[in-house]
Amino acid sequence: MRTKLSIVLDSVILFAVLWLLFFAWIRFYTRNVLVSIVAGTILAGLIVFLVLFLNKKRSDKLNLSKQQKDAASRLLLNLRFTSVEQISRYFAAILEKTHTTVLCNDFVILKENSAQNSTHSILHSTDKMLLAPYFTKDKIDMPYFTYIYKCAAAINIKHVAFVGAEFDSEVTNFAKQINGYTFEFIDFYKFYDEYIKDSGVQLPVVIDITKPKMQWRELVQYAFSPARARNYLLFGLLIILCSFLVPFKIYYLVSGSILCLIALLVRVVPLLRKNQ
Repeated sequence: MRTKLSIVLDSVILFAVLWLLFFAWIRFYTRNVLVSIVAGTILAGLIVFLVLFLNKKRSDKLNLSKQQKDAASRLLLNLRFTSVEQISRYFAAILEKTHTTVLCNDFVILKENSAQNSTHSILHSTDKMLLAPYFTKDKIDMPYFTYIYKCAAAINIKHVAFVGAEFDSEVTNFAKQINGYTFEFIDFYKFYDEYIKDSGVQLPVVIDITKPKMQWRELVQYAFSPARARNYLLFGLLIILCSFLVPFKIYYLVSGSILCLIALLVRVVPLLRKNQ
């Protein structure tokens, strides 16, 4: 999940780039600097507000409070350090209230109980379903998908649901091409919202990490992450190109040059690259 720090920094960068672009074009058509500044600020602010509003609206669909999101994140961390067999038992215990479950080593077979499960929007099929929770790697990859597919085919189950934090795009694209089978890829936080948070079933704590307070060094490391170098470079070059469209070129040359220098620094300065 994205942190508040990442959301704020991304919003600031988005606003700055949009403002410079709007200011450059408005300044190109009018000689009034104040009008260019005010109009650029309003337009950039509206777009950033719209982006944040749409992202929040999508996030609010999960009905998770901050405490529940933190609990879900801690659970996800523990699932990554838990064996596949233990994870299957955990998910089977959770779903016993809404389904008839048959526990296997690496997955759970579900038979829908529609009377008890009418309020849920996922796992609602009236047919038998194979549920495959997988958290021991960052992504559900092709070898695991192939293994689960063969298991489902062997017991004649045509509906398979994967629950995980991330899914390999190759897997999701390949799944769409298999005729006669239905594959669902369910985000862990959505599953947590509908089934885990009110289940009362606890997973034994394997690892407990206390989140440290945000420090200035962490802010610097995030802002100057090597992963952001390409963005800084592209924005810098774009701003420099904008200098050819306005009378006062120096502002854009300086701003663009600074961004290009930052892009170079985050790639070559060891201090900024540490712990990334």
